[in-house]
Amino acid sequence: MNEKVKLALKGFLIGITETMPGVSGGTMALILGIYKKLISTISNFDLEAMEYLVKLERYKFFQKINFNFIFPLIIGMVLGVYLFSFVILFLLENYPYVLKACFSGLMLGSLVFGAIKPKTRDNNFFTGFLLSFSIIFLYGTYSLELSNPSYFYIFFTGFIAVCALILPGISGSFILLLLGTYSLIIKAINDLNIVILSTFILGCTVGLITFVRVVRSMYEKNENALIGFFSGLVLLSIPLLWKINPWVFFIPIDDIGIYLGFFIGLLGMVILKKSNF
Repeated sequence: MNEKVKLALKGFLIGITETMPGVSGGTMALILGIYKKLISTISNFDLEAMEYLVKLERYKFFQKINFNFIFPLIIGMVLGVYLFSFVILFLLENYPYVLKACFSGLMLGSLVFGAIKPKTRDNNFFTGFLLSFSIIFLYGTYSLELSNPSYFYIFFTGFIAVCALILPGISGSFILLLLGTYSLIIKAINDLNIVILSTFILGCTVGLITFVRVVRSMYEKNENALIGFFSGLVLLSIPLLWKINPWVFFIPIDDIGIYLGFFIGLLGMVILKKSNF
């Protein structure tokens, strides 16, 4: 398969996961083996890159931002978010438990089958793993829904939610639920509300450029601790898919569709791993 097509498909999968509350685009990037490269590429959007762009030095700009990698990935992500936003509302309304089970299987499979794998499970790894507990505790405690937020607040939610692309296990959609703008953003995507979407995307862009440098620095200083932290976020975020109220969970174990969905998720992870996709 052509490398750019593969990148576009990976971006498509990341985009799909970002529309699903409780599932992280960063998790999917980690599962697909492009997380570290994605972090490095995004962090290259700096003043030097902007200078090349202003001076219309396209070759230097494209080389600086790793254009051949990031462009097909972004195209796939945009298509995934836009096309799946129509589907996600139908699935969540009609088959929510099957969908949650499928993502649960995929996320668990990423840990079991080594898609998320440390160099060694040393003290740094377990320290990072334990730190993830505090994040999940805060993450699973509250949620709200706002009917008419200001544009500044929409910008702010984009700034915060984009950390989901950077932190595996933290769902951008779930953060929007916590901040009360999930329904607003999904409706804006369906209706192509340019004003709301532009405000939200601007917040995402500023947040992404700011936050990615922190993660890249941590990767360079102690990759094993960061992988431990990510592993904990992914594992502990699985129960949050089934949260109906703060620290109240519901899994309809008598629904055979759940077991089918979980098996499909695990099988999907095995296929991704074996195919070297």
